[in-house]
Amino acid sequence: MTTPTLPPLPTVQGDYNIMLDILTDVTARNPDDDVSPEYGDPSRLEMLGKKAAEAAAFYHFFALGTSGHDGDQLPPEQLNERVVDSLRAEKIVQWMDGYGLKSRIACYPHNMRNNEEVVLRSFWIYVGALYIRNGHNVVQDWISRLIDPTHVPPHMAGGGVQNAPMHPSTFVREATGMPPPPQPMGQPPPPPPSPPPLTGTDKLITLQVVNQAAQQKGYVVTYPASSDGPPHNPTWHVRCALNGQEMGEGRARSQKVAKEEAARMAYKAMGWA
Repeated sequence: MTTPTLPPLPTVQGDYNIMLDILTDVTARNPDDDVSPEYGDPSRLEMLGKKAAEAAAFYHFFALGTSGHDGDQLPPEQLNERVVDSLRAEKIVQWMDGYGLKSRIACYPHNMRNNEEVVLRSFWIYVGALYIRNGHNVVQDWISRLIDPTHVPPHMAGGGVQNAPMHPSTFVREATGMPPPPQPMGQPPPPPPSPPPLTGTDKLITLQVVNQAAQQKGYVVTYPASSDGPPHNPTWHVRCALNGQEMGEGRARSQKVAKEEAARMAYKAMGWA
């Protein structure tokens, strides 16, 4: 089997722990492990990654006929055929093997890493992680270059953007209904102030206490999280939502500390203290 020419593997920005979810297959996960407050169960990243990769491949071939450099526009049936062919399972397995990622997949039993479905899941999760951490443009460029290593994005051809086609992010959102990607960060905000020292009562309001109280009272509790600032030193913003309604928030250098602060605020706001 010929090893394909691969573009550089994009590095997923932010907390590197996300790589554990990328490279740990569902067959090797402990069902009792906590899910990420940022993206939930890794299967959600898998779904997002598959949609994002398919949309990026679709736009790659869609743009061939609109850039003025690659001939006539492809008819719809050929667009679909090209997308399906470009993301064939055997190609993705080759890519994962070429990047050395296939051999790093943790699964049970270990020889399951040769299973096509296991490798595909890991690839889709990687794409999903790139989408939420790096943004759509990184995904689009990577997928286009995997499809065609000599590819130059249409909006870059000729050194200008005056004849650029629809921006990939706009196309993806309209074609798939996916959420907009994270916007590029400007100057990072000033670091959050240190959380005030916990009082004797606050020390008793732990995540376990909050989650148990919510469950007993019939509430579904979630902790949406986001981060900003440099990847090596992010500031975390975590919200505590009860039945989808935000009731508390926390900001801290540590995601865990921010989550605990948000939970305590929600607990007090509900009058459970």
